[in-house]
Amino acid sequence: MGLMAVGKTSVGKELARRLGWTYRDNDAALLASTGATARELNERLGTDQLHRLEADGLLAALAETEPTVLGAAASSIEDPGCVAALADPGVFAVWLRADPAHLAGRVRSGPHRPDLAADLDALLERQSVTRGPLFQSVADLVVDVEAATPAEIAARIAAALTR
Repeated sequence: MGLMAVGKTSVGKELARRLGWTYRDNDAALLASTGATARELNERLGTDQLHRLEADGLLAALAETEPTVLGAAASSIEDPGCVAALADPGVFAVWLRADPAHLAGRVRSGPHRPDLAADLDALLERQSVTRGPLFQSVADLVVDVEAATPAEIAARIAAALTR
């Protein structure tokens, strides 16, 4: 889990490969279940409904019994049900953390992301202030990602899982 552009998909795919587990990405699951991207859903239904769908997707994925690496939508951490599910002892939650200014430099508003605010730096800073304590509250491991590759991050997570 982490803010947008932190590397959830890249790290998640690499971690799943290392572990021999399935990788499940929120954006792909949304597209498969609704036939629309997050951006399209945001435009059609609004941000609140998009976030509800993202939270429902995370809860459904966490209810599965097969070992899975999940790339959760950043907004899911604002849902109390998701926070409770992520805090469950059977879930190993990893917070991929980076400075909002670093993330702003990585964000590319692609077809899967909702339109971003004109001041992306301020948006990510607000999200960091709001979501950071929530991520911290459920994280079993916090990984600062700015100076590491997805492979290095995945190796660190895999090592923590085997302890």
